Amino acid sequence: MSNTGATVINGGSGVRSLTFLKDGKHFLSANDQGMVQKWSVDGKEVGRAVNVMNNSIITGMAISELPTRNLMVFAGLRLATVWDMNVLDADGPNPPMALGRMEHSDWVNPVDISPTATRFATGVDDRTANIWIIPDGTQVMGWHVRLLPLHDSPVRGVKFSPDGKYLATGDSTGVRIYDADSAELHRSFRMPVTSWPSTPIQWPSAQSMFVLSGNTVNRVNPDGGWFLASWTVSGAAVAHFGTISLAINGRFIACTAGSSISLWDTSTSARISFVIQLPSQVWSIAISPDNKYLASSHAETITLHNLNSIIPDHYRRVGDQLPPDGGANLAGQIQALREDFDAARCRCTITQTNDHPQAHTTPRIPDGKYRIRSNTGNMYLTYPGNGAGMVDVQPLDPSSASQRWTVSLVADGAYGITGNPNMPLSNSPNQRWILEPVTD
Repeated sequence: MSNTGATVINGGSGVRSLTFLKDGKHFLSANDQGMVQKWSVDGKEVGRAVNVMNNSIITGMAISELPTRNLMVFAGLRLATVWDMNVLDADGPNPPMALGRMEHSDWVNPVDISPTATRFATGVDDRTANIWIIPDGTQVMGWHVRLLPLHDSPVRGVKFSPDGKYLATGDSTGVRIYDADSAELHRSFRMPVTSWPSTPIQWPSAQSMFVLSGNTVNRVNPDGGWFLASWTVSGAAVAHFGTISLAINGRFIACTAGSSISLWDTSTSARISFVIQLPSQVWSIAISPDNKYLASSHAETITLHNLNSIIPDHYRRVGDQLPPDGGANLAGQIQALREDFDAARCRCTITQTNDHPQAHTTPRIPDGKYRIRSNTGNMYLTYPGNGAGMVDVQPLDPSSASQRWTVSLVADGAYGITGNPNMPLSNSPNQRWILEPVTD
């Protein structure tokens, strides 16, 4: 489908990383020639392009916009570099000089900066993840904490918690959460993370983390340790490529699979947009802070999609501006309250799973009729009416009454799911089912 309201930009050779600035009017791109460039949302270059990676491929980028620490971190072949963002200004220092250069033994892929910009993390193909301390002053020192033991495979994701106390890392065996000070393992989840170059982990609040595992998005509670929801991303997945980007208000998330981009409601796990199809593999995506634009890159092309023509208005509302002091802390409280409210009303997706025991705080599922979708694809349980114990898995048929199942509370945290007529549903081991309310 054509992308209504899209602006196309030539970003140079191989744009693997995109990120918006907090003003929502500008964004940065990083390409395979080691160049970073600032752009306005009307597609014009702003300031000057700077070579931040010795003419080499940039595989990851993270920024911090604080009054005292306006920093950019870049990843590449055996190297991570730290820069002051003012080097991109037309009147910035000449020649532009890096604040720090961190040597590694292999490709550095994901990078992330802590919320206070006092440290940053790197994930490396040599199976290590590192936390680098950013001291006061201008020069970044070489002291770092190496997370031990070694990971089982190349580290494809690193993400600090919203309060900066923890660091999540992802490899082919799953996600691990470490204490950012002591480097001690705090928690782990078994969900493979193999995608790159953009980080496949989003961590908006203490109660919610999104992880891209193959072409499946998982939502987990990193604090309580339980699984919340999952869904399969639209499009044909390409091995080792994929990325997600979460809206600042937490209401929707953009996901890629192959050359496709789709947007999803984070409360219901429902797709809320048509599938945006690009000519080739999508390398990076980013949502602007005002939720007006979705930026994507494929090869050397950057496309700015106008979200006004893609998703309903209520998804894009950011809300009142947060106060300059304590805004980050207040944002976390607001997000936590929103999630508690959503859970109470059961606006979130409920999954039935045997390998993730439900805690006593499992949200109440309202009695009613639902369709039951498999987490492995757009396939639904269908009662064929040819005998007890017989269940088919078929594509969605909205007119089919045999795809409607009744859900009712049996005991605290336990639910009876019956077909038509009155056939109980038994889950097979490790199978997860997503309940979709039926209103007709």
